[in-house]
Amino acid sequence: MKAIVFCDIDGCLSYGKNCAFDLPVLAQIRDRVPRLAKMDIGFTLCTGRPQPYAEAMSQMLGTDLPLVCEGGSLVYEPIGDTYRPMADVDSMQGIAELQSAIQNSDLLNGDLYFEVGNAFSMCLTGPAFAGCSHTEIRAEMDRLMALYSDYPVSWSHSTNAIDVTAKGIDKGTGVRAICADYDIALAQTAGIGDSNGDVGMFNVVARGYCPSNASDELKSLSSYISEKSYMEGTLAILHEIEKNPDFL
Repeated sequence: MKAIVFCDIDGCLSYGKNCAFDLPVLAQIRDRVPRLAKMDIGFTLCTGRPQPYAEAMSQMLGTDLPLVCEGGSLVYEPIGDTYRPMADVDSMQGIAELQSAIQNSDLLNGDLYFEVGNAFSMCLTGPAFAGCSHTEIRAEMDRLMALYSDYPVSWSHSTNAIDVTAKGIDKGTGVRAICADYDIALAQTAGIGDSNGDVGMFNVVARGYCPSNASDELKSLSSYISEKSYMEGTLAILHEIEKNPDFL
């Protein structure tokens, strides 16, 4: 393997929480994975979602490369079923303290709650974000960042959640770890993303690609923006890479 493409899930491979998958398009993306592999280009996931969800998505797409989960807080190896936290115990203390503070506030309700399954990060999600734009979610994240500014953590958001990782940890952390393990130069990497949570990945990979539904913030960091949105946009990007490896 000479190169790797890292792909976000929400906004790139799905429409987000509680939305049906476009299975015909995902099947076409799955068909691209072995074709890229024959060109020595790996394909894997880089997501804010917990490991079980990311593992299920990787099985559906037929990729067994390591996955970046929980916004870079965890690297999971499907082969061997092993995982590696990216933050040490001391760094995790800030998340634990912030989570306790939020639990003791009046912030959580039936529309906003902690996502189940996060072991090394914290995720706020729920119907409160349904139908919200990137700008609206960013505004709420900024409000919470100001409210809880004393906690040593890192904030980001996706299309349907606000994610909190240990200070200094983002998706780029996981990308670097996987590339080091496989002796892949960062110059031979690409990322597909759609939101603020993918900034860390885009800051590390050589080229960042977006479907048309991506936030203006991420588009400004992109090497290429597809005219198509969501899964169809991701499929179009993979087609460009397959058609012209120099595109990577």
